[in-house]
Amino acid sequence: MKQVLKLDVVGILPFERQMKLLQLSPDRRRRLVSRVTKKVIKDSNKRVRNQVDLQGNRYQDRHRKRTHDRRKMLSRLVKELKVIQADSNSATAGFNSPVAGRIAADQQYGKRTTVSAASFGGRSAESYNKPATQKQARALIEAGFKLRINGKGRKSPSMKYIKEHYTQGQAGTALKRLRAWAGVATKTSWSTVLPARSFLGATAAEIQQYIEQIYDDMEQEMKRGIR
Repeated sequence: MKQVLKLDVVGILPFERQMKLLQLSPDRRRRLVSRVTKKVIKDSNKRVRNQVDLQGNRYQDRHRKRTHDRRKMLSRLVKELKVIQADSNSATAGFNSPVAGRIAADQQYGKRTTVSAASFGGRSAESYNKPATQKQARALIEAGFKLRINGKGRKSPSMKYIKEHYTQGQAGTALKRLRAWAGVATKTSWSTVLPARSFLGATAAEIQQYIEQIYDDMEQEMKRGIR
């Protein structure tokens, strides 16, 4: 994902400051734009730490708890943000890795994905070596799964029993058959929604503030002879 940050010297700053800015050499303007972009990146890191979006609102909670901590993922991701390109008029903040850029874009803008059961290509052999999950055990019990007890009828097993005596493949097959016998249609596709969690960017007022602040810093540096 790329976020283009343009420094518009016409209109964004007071007239007097615009004139001073235009008097800077192209190299100094490039450094100013680059430093403004680095400030935007620094703010992006801060938003992720505080879990707030560009409007200052708390990130929307995920509907389901995930084993993969998205806060940690986004924290690692934002550390890869850097100034990709800068000239005397604009700069680009983004990622060198296309994969990181795609993940960042999904986080920034949100994403809806439709997944089909066919895309999983059926149950793998590995699934028959892994114990049934808590979710599978619960679904089996809710679907009316029962065990035959030595000719004495049937009884519902505990979730613990299912997880200890059935594999994921076995539990999945049994659940599919139970639902078929009950006339419950098997879901062939479903949608997942990733809520937007904007972190990269800045308002026009913030950009103006950064330009003026960094310009003043550069003026002081020039007076002290710092290049």
